[in-house]
Amino acid sequence: MFTQPILRLFAFLAIPIAALAASGAAVSKRFSTVPFAPATPEQGAFDKCSTEGHHKGDLAHSAPMLDCLEIGDWAKNNNGMWILDATTDGDNDWHLLHAQGACALVVKNTQATSIGNKDVVDFIEAVHMGDGIELGPVEELGTFYGCQGGADVSFWLRSSDS
Repeated sequence: MFTQPILRLFAFLAIPIAALAASGAAVSKRFSTVPFAPATPEQGAFDKCSTEGHHKGDLAHSAPMLDCLEIGDWAKNNNGMWILDATTDGDNDWHLLHAQGACALVVKNTQATSIGNKDVVDFIEAVHMGDGIELGPVEELGTFYGCQGGADVSFWLRSSDS
């Protein structure tokens, strides 16, 4: 008697959950994921790059700033570093550092290096506070300078869906 309404409710709830799962799967298929090495409880935040510079993109691949802030929150709460292998200079040779909701932080580099969680926190805070408090759609391109071994790493804060 109650079986049919319960099945309809289950189907209604399953559709949004499936959409969320598909979004995460899409970004991981598009970009290979960079491994994250968590710190031990005794270690603090990892700051592997000396500075970063960034500029707004053309918003063709914009993401909601609130989702991008979640990347910063995740990095703030997870001390450690991403270990990057050397990649080619190919235009599509981007690798996923982390994604939250509809926002992804992807990188590319030409020599092996690492990026610390504090580098990501500082970058996200700089974007958020750059032109006042940015809460609308965002797309940022730039470079982490002077990372481990003197390497520079290009990054792109963008939509995980496009």
